[in-house]
Amino acid sequence: MLNTVISIFASIALVFAVISLITPLPGGLIVISFSLATLICVNSKAQSCVRYIRSKYSFVNRALNFIQRKIGSKVHFIRDALQRTEPNE
Repeated sequence: MLNTVISIFASIALVFAVISLITPLPGGLIVISFSLATLICVNSKAQSCVRYIRSKYSFVNRALNFIQRKIGSKVHFIRDALQRTEPNE
């Protein structure tokens, strides 16, 4: 039950973060990384979905690698979550 509630809140935060990327509001990248890392940690279906998207679209993989390098060096929670979704290539 708790994982479902956390998944819902993380999904909502992810939608708002994507919207904030196209508006002049700052902090969209940080919110995307936190909400995506939260989804990956609590939802195995989201983890496999992100892994599939990273393997299919190289620009998404490059963007998540950028987030992993920049933010993940300071916030290990994000780095560990994104490492779980690295493609197997």
